[in-house]
Amino acid sequence: MIRFFTGRNLAGALDINNARWKRWSREFLPPDPLGGLQSGFARQYTPDDAFKVYLGGFLVGQLNFSIPDARQIITDLSPWMRENGFLESGESPLMENKLKSIPVLEHIIEFSGGSIDKQAHYRIRAIISRSSENLEGVTVFQEKYLEREIPGTTLPKNGAFPQATGILFISRVHAVFEKKIGIVHQAGMNPGA
Repeated sequence: MIRFFTGRNLAGALDINNARWKRWSREFLPPDPLGGLQSGFARQYTPDDAFKVYLGGFLVGQLNFSIPDARQIITDLSPWMRENGFLESGESPLMENKLKSIPVLEHIIEFSGGSIDKQAHYRIRAIISRSSENLEGVTVFQEKYLEREIPGTTLPKNGAFPQATGILFISRVHAVFEKKIGIVHQAGMNPGA
């Protein structure tokens, strides 16, 4: 079953000003094939479209990326997000696609480079375990994780990953989005079926 949401319902559920939601929609999605400013039809969003708009707004509003950079990041990350379940038509976000037998607790993305005129680099950290212990009155944390670069981005010739210019806790952003979208479902604000 394909679900659709209206912009007004999404903006309300996500605590975003409706005008800002419309602006982000124009920036991060292609033009609406069914509507225009004078068509009389309100744009309808799939969960994937809604998450792309929400993520774009998060990149701009919280991580201070420019709109063109945020648009490029969404374009670059979309295949990975689909493969790893952050877009609805993909796999479960709790499993790394290449290693389905290893549960992933959280995905973290480090950005490097990334302006329109420079190649952006993305390092994905898939955390598979966390533990803590007390050593002489100090709490020490230990994590095990899988790490890889997004295919298609090229590292410098020396192989070193450039210093991160931003970090996105994408699993947390996705969880907040899904929780708030659940409000839309519970309130019966799902106009499409």
